[in-house]
Amino acid sequence: MLAALEQLVLLPGTLLIIPVIFGYLELHYRFSHFPFSRYFRREPEILVDAPHRINPGQKLPLVIIIKDANKFPVQLLSVSITIRSDSGNRIHHEIDYNRLINQFWFEDCRELNIGDLSGPMAITVKIDYSVKGRRKSVVNHNVATSPPFPLLTYASATPIPGRQNYWWGDLHYHSNYTEDFVEFGASLAATKTAARALGLDFVAITDHSYDLDNEWGQWAKNDHQLKKWQRSRAEIQSQNEIEPPLLIPGEEVTVRNTKDRNVHLLVFNHPQFIPGSGDGAERWFHNYSEQNIPDTLNQLDNNTLTIAAHPFAHTALLQWLLINRGSWEADDINHEELTGLQIINGYFQQRHVDRWVRQLLKGKHQYIYAGNDAHGNFNHFHQIKIPMLSTVHHQDQILGKWRTGVIKKGKLTLDNIMSQLRMGRCIVSNGPALDLQFETADGQFTIGDEIQPSVGALKLNCASSAEFGALKNLTVYYGVTDQLSEKILFSNKWQFKEYDSNLIVEDITCEITGYIRAELTTNTDRRCLTNPIWINRGK
Repeated sequence: MLAALEQLVLLPGTLLIIPVIFGYLELHYRFSHFPFSRYFRREPEILVDAPHRINPGQKLPLVIIIKDANKFPVQLLSVSITIRSDSGNRIHHEIDYNRLINQFWFEDCRELNIGDLSGPMAITVKIDYSVKGRRKSVVNHNVATSPPFPLLTYASATPIPGRQNYWWGDLHYHSNYTEDFVEFGASLAATKTAARALGLDFVAITDHSYDLDNEWGQWAKNDHQLKKWQRSRAEIQSQNEIEPPLLIPGEEVTVRNTKDRNVHLLVFNHPQFIPGSGDGAERWFHNYSEQNIPDTLNQLDNNTLTIAAHPFAHTALLQWLLINRGSWEADDINHEELTGLQIINGYFQQRHVDRWVRQLLKGKHQYIYAGNDAHGNFNHFHQIKIPMLSTVHHQDQILGKWRTGVIKKGKLTLDNIMSQLRMGRCIVSNGPALDLQFETADGQFTIGDEIQPSVGALKLNCASSAEFGALKNLTVYYGVTDQLSEKILFSNKWQFKEYDSNLIVEDITCEITGYIRAELTTNTDRRCLTNPIWINRGK
């Protein structure tokens, strides 16, 4: 029972407790009839963030965020920044502010020169401020229940592997348009700056449907005019008029599954707001979302992409009981208008891959995608462990840790990204890159293509770097429809430390309807999975 209660939050105005996932910590919510909280402070949330890696030649973006200063004004005095490399070298920056912060949202994003520092770096930021004349200092954040911890960033000597073939992005991310009684994210401008530095070409902005219909800064007040949603679309469009990375307009919609329980659906590039408030915990006993999965999918046009968000994640018992949470059922996943599955949500689980493979073996043409569900969280995921009592941090579910690599075609545009994603022309990875092609007498085919049964040659381009580890294992699978398991078509183990390898395997026979897919791992347990090349006798 204690394990089930490890991550909880109080439902507003009730004695109910619900396990949830958090982003940047909202420190000011307390239960109205029992206003105790070990992390509550009569001062705004104060935090700094920086990407967990940066590409070569990039400056280090450091964002300072102060939230709710309209309720708890502070005098921001100065910021002292120290960046240390593993070799012992360091760089120091001082920023003097001496200004009153009294607005709901204050953010300052600085791009810092790191000189010749490289490899792992630890960043500590001392923030000096005063509240009602009392001078205070914090390091990296002001959460009373968490000790100061450094931001950990890797200054890479090489770009993310596979950039010549793929656009890299994060398909599940929450900005500060997700803002409620337990969490909030970072601004679109800061997100874009961080994403550019760490090497992303695109980020999908998938804020919660139950947050996008609220008034700005008022999570419990709905706005039927949808000014917040309209503001988010306008800002995404404005950000896309300047240099990359591209921001994909999206929404994480709460919908009802076949058992009328709440699950999450990622919807991209849809021109209208889709309501979904079933698990927003904004009103007592309001846990029946407005639309079910077919209602939602059937109203979308051909320019829209839909992905089941973390469909194989377990539903916690208290979520099931109190906010009507459920799981994606077989009939939900098999809906013909659903493009695919987000089987990676910031971390790898083999059972999620196994569930997807079972779908493939049943003849379902479903693609996989990766995202991190980060709420801000460029560097650490800082969350509540026990409500009102304790907090915890880790480095899973941070922006760009797991990535979706989209095969490049033409220029980097929203239309091109959407088109390639819909056709499954993409891979998922937290490090290495893998290009899978099958050459037959009819031509050369790649991930997402559909071909006739044939004999041909596999072409495999594998790439990694010192940052992500040397190549270790490559496995190509052949799945035959209606069989119980896949067979290994080809495998390779590298005996020496290699970071790039091009392999050609001749005389590969695939004469039965099914698919080919591949997986690549490194010696640091980083991995890449491809979507299938489909083999269809009826083509």
